[in-house]
Amino acid sequence: MERMRIEKILVPIDFSLTSENALKAAIQIAAQHQAKLYLLHIIEPGILMFAQDGSLIFDITSDSIDKEHEHRLEKLYDRFKGKGYWEVESVVKHGEVTPLIVQTAEEIEADLLVMGSHGTETSLDDLLGTNAYSVVKRAKCPVLTIPTHYHWEGIHKVLFPIRSVLGALDKYPITEALLSPSDNPEWLLVGLNDHEKPDDKAKVEEFVGQFTQFLTSQNKQFKLSNYAGENLAGKVLEMSNTEGVNLIVMTTSTTTSFAKYLAGSYSQQVVNHSRIPVLSVSPDISIKIKESEATPEEILENLGYGYPFSGTVL
Repeated sequence: MERMRIEKILVPIDFSLTSENALKAAIQIAAQHQAKLYLLHIIEPGILMFAQDGSLIFDITSDSIDKEHEHRLEKLYDRFKGKGYWEVESVVKHGEVTPLIVQTAEEIEADLLVMGSHGTETSLDDLLGTNAYSVVKRAKCPVLTIPTHYHWEGIHKVLFPIRSVLGALDKYPITEALLSPSDNPEWLLVGLNDHEKPDDKAKVEEFVGQFTQFLTSQNKQFKLSNYAGENLAGKVLEMSNTEGVNLIVMTTSTTTSFAKYLAGSYSQQVVNHSRIPVLSVSPDISIKIKESEATPEEILENLGYGYPFSGTVL
């Protein structure tokens, strides 16, 4: 399989410790791939105060504040410009944070979006969400979220959960691309079965079987485990803390269960609570799976694993 190249990396910057820590990771990845970095700063809509007669009293989004933000981004830009063989471009936009991050990623055709996350453990954040998760669930490109205090030092062990979802294995090529030539990580595979969906067990087993066959053919080190229960995200987070992994890789998903909506979707819980980086990948395509149309082996052809494909691409 030809190794995927990362050529354009988008990094949202708000000058916080969290965003600058994410930038440090992005710089290492950019240097590895000789990729171009885009530093995006978004100035949110200002707070307007009006008198009783409707006249404007104060606008916090003044020209001077705009210029100050642009100056700070330029200083950050200058710190990294020319310090390696990667390119850096700064971008300043006005508006709502999440839509503009997603829009900019599409405009520049980003291969990877790197941003900070707080790794919070508050239940309130599960309900309201964060900018990181808001971007993850909307972005078409892979999103790498870096917790505030995590120091990126390469990838030595990857936690690779496999669920019965479309595009469950789409996340492999970008994960492989993140590895440096000196990395030879252990792949920790876990087949996840939601006890509310017992019929999915066979699908998970087939996906796991095909992927382990692929890893074996590539001489990759891996360990396999299986979990069945309600709290799939909780199991992933538990394993990330006890197994010494450096990266969680997941396929983004939504939930239709109201109970799970209140707790937060699988993707939301992992992104918001993880203490290590999370790579979130949206499936490239949707495949209509019917037994008469495509077997798990055939579906893998669409992901580049060398099997004949005869499924229906929607």
